Amino acid sequence: MVVRFGLLMALLCVSLNSFANGFSAQVDRFSIGMGDHIQLVLTLGDIRGQRPDISALDKDFTIIRKSQSSSMNINNGVVSQEIKWVYLLAPNRKGTLTIPSFTSGSFKSEAIDIEVGDAPVSQSSTDDVLLEVEVKPLNPYVRGQAIYTQRLFYAKQLVNSASLSEPTLEKGDAEVVFLSSSNPKYVKRNNRTYNMIERYFSVFPSSEGELLFAPSVFRGSIADEQQQRQRGFNMPMFNTGKRVTAYSSKASLKVQGQAKGFTGNNWLPSSQVSLDMTWSQSPETVKAGEPVTVTIMLMAQGLKAESLPEVKLNWPDSIKTYPEKPEFRTDKRGNGLLGLRQEKVVMVANQNGEFQIPAIEIPWWNTITNEQQVERVASFTVKVTGAGAVQATTPTQETPMINIEVDKELPSVEKETQPEKELSLLETLTATYVENKKHLPIALAVLCLLLALLVSIMFYLKRPKAKQDNSRQILAAAKAQLAEACNANDAKGAIAALSKWAEAMGIYPATLSGIERSGDKALSTEIALLSEASYSKSAQAWSGANLLVAVNNFAYNEQPEVNNQALGSLHPQH
Repeated sequence: MVVRFGLLMALLCVSLNSFANGFSAQVDRFSIGMGDHIQLVLTLGDIRGQRPDISALDKDFTIIRKSQSSSMNINNGVVSQEIKWVYLLAPNRKGTLTIPSFTSGSFKSEAIDIEVGDAPVSQSSTDDVLLEVEVKPLNPYVRGQAIYTQRLFYAKQLVNSASLSEPTLEKGDAEVVFLSSSNPKYVKRNNRTYNMIERYFSVFPSSEGELLFAPSVFRGSIADEQQQRQRGFNMPMFNTGKRVTAYSSKASLKVQGQAKGFTGNNWLPSSQVSLDMTWSQSPETVKAGEPVTVTIMLMAQGLKAESLPEVKLNWPDSIKTYPEKPEFRTDKRGNGLLGLRQEKVVMVANQNGEFQIPAIEIPWWNTITNEQQVERVASFTVKVTGAGAVQATTPTQETPMINIEVDKELPSVEKETQPEKELSLLETLTATYVENKKHLPIALAVLCLLLALLVSIMFYLKRPKAKQDNSRQILAAAKAQLAEACNANDAKGAIAALSKWAEAMGIYPATLSGIERSGDKALSTEIALLSEASYSKSAQAWSGANLLVAVNNFAYNEQPEVNNQALGSLHPQH
């Protein structure tokens, strides 16, 4: 047995040594363009071989990615082995570039010449992978949104890492924002079945004129016939695949400037704009001295939130306002970006009366109908009650000057000669202490009681809250208020109650527009009827019975997010 084992090992050593030779260099293409990549594979027929020194590549190429793999096969008792070093290279300049000769031990590879042109050579290496692009609309407005779509078709399984470039401009200037990727699906192209993946980008041109996109480029590997048959097995060591590239055609846009018919101060090209205002309480029941929060929300389809203008109300001098910092939110949807700007103002009225607040108008340009439209919040009245008569006390004579001498008591001043002033509890205790030191123990006792009361209040405010029960109570109160308004056919009351109900349900934004977009057709229809009855120029009768039924039957489902992980292995090239 020992003798046989020794003979077997001797044969293996002979076989290994007999194959331990050969060193080669190969590339996937000999002609590329600036901005394109080339794959260099160095193969050595000995897994014990030394890694070659490739520092000479830095003169003409940049190494984007590198990897290493090794394999060993036994065929009819003959053992073959090899090690591979794979490099993804980008040219540093145009012209004829040379991949130099490399050495590993006593072996040497051949040098390779590469022709580098102005632009990528737009020729796909196989029809197993196709790449298409589409940009819509073809004539967008400056600072308006266009959608750039990439469609990757592959007939065979993709293996190893792959990359798909982002939209690159050859002419013009624009901001490009990645939106989402689709899940793979089967489609027919050229009488052949492919898997298709789509990627979506928002494009915002910065100036009018031509916008020209360079071809999009896919680089990756597809499974060979053997790997296709072994699709269900995980064999990462041998799953190198066949290297492929695919190019799309170029795409271009003709960008229009600001429409001549637009009369607004802020250019807003959008497919849809909405303006909503909500109150923490009705403007017709404002109490003097009590704060009321007014929230204004401007929302635009196809625009970033930061590009939306400030929305301000024209308040009278008798109403003090305290604006908060505006909030911006930009959501990615299947049809582009959705920008939302929210302004909050805390108002405090100082006197009774009825105050007319002018309407708010936001002009915008409808990119679908190519005409100017105006989003408007109608003028409204703020009714303030509960202000008390304020009587200012004016001293009848000048307060005498008091001279303070050292080591002498301060002469008392009659209370009637001082201007009236409200003192806090702490100030009162301090004054008592100064006036008569014998009251110090009492003052300290009262102060301790005050501190204990403050600590108790802080613990009370910070106690754990039953958020779920509180939310249910808020929702129940909002439903009750809505039911009362609907039963009385009170459109204004229904609008106020709907905002509270939507906020309790988690609908964002908690406005009529937000509820209308929540996905429930019956509720959306009733909201449209309510808006028409409330904001139309001519008075219209409104019945709340159907709205109440739609609200009771409503089950809120948030809009499903588009799967952004479909191209997990396709990392965009920057």
